[in-house]
Amino acid sequence: VGLMIVPDEETTGASAKAFLDKGYAGEFFITSEPSNFLIGNESKGVLQFRVSFEGIAGHGSRPWQGVNAIQKAIPFIQELTKTYPHIEEVEWKTSCNVAAIRGGDVINKIPDKCEVDVDIRYTGDDDPNEIIENLKKIAGEASVEIIAQGSHMFTDPEHPSIETLQDAALAVLGTQLEFAQKTGSSDARFWAELGHAAIEFGPDGHGAHALDENADVDGLLKYYELLKEYCGRL
Repeated sequence: VGLMIVPDEETTGASAKAFLDKGYAGEFFITSEPSNFLIGNESKGVLQFRVSFEGIAGHGSRPWQGVNAIQKAIPFIQELTKTYPHIEEVEWKTSCNVAAIRGGDVINKIPDKCEVDVDIRYTGDDDPNEIIENLKKIAGEASVEIIAQGSHMFTDPEHPSIETLQDAALAVLGTQLEFAQKTGSSDARFWAELGHAAIEFGPDGHGAHALDENADVDGLLKYYELLKEYCGRL
């Protein structure tokens, strides 16, 4: 049994990857993502892009003398939202978030550069290579940089380690745990890429990435007792 504590799960995940590269893999991995005691045995893959548009700078009063890079980016964003329509409620399908737009520096200048950051989360039904090629096609002459990529993860719910966790949950909580598909990605993807079993499983948590993000203290104590019981059964 090992404990891994890393500082960069929300950014690059480089620390977890470094542990794996040094041979600290194990047969089964639990990432303590707040899951409200649901077993996240499947999570979406992630593809994050930076798409850069080039224009020609000029005075804002003479638009015919320049090429507006921000306006060049608009059709790309429009086509992207047609390809990946906004999801109104929880639905297990590939999603797209236009996360950031950077362009222009002063109001009286035609902007000659515009960057658009795109965050795509894909299910196991979609091929990441096809997503990459399609985005490049939509981007046209703009340059496309892949700034992060992570695999879709799936672990068999009947995996022996999950069954042991279920037995521990029955002993501590008086009930077995339900399964959930996780829309976000985590360090568990690195284990999945090596063919190891992994899950997202943690205590009660609310408001991920919001100003009021929080974890339930009583839930943390239950989580501790459950993991202690689980480790004792290994």
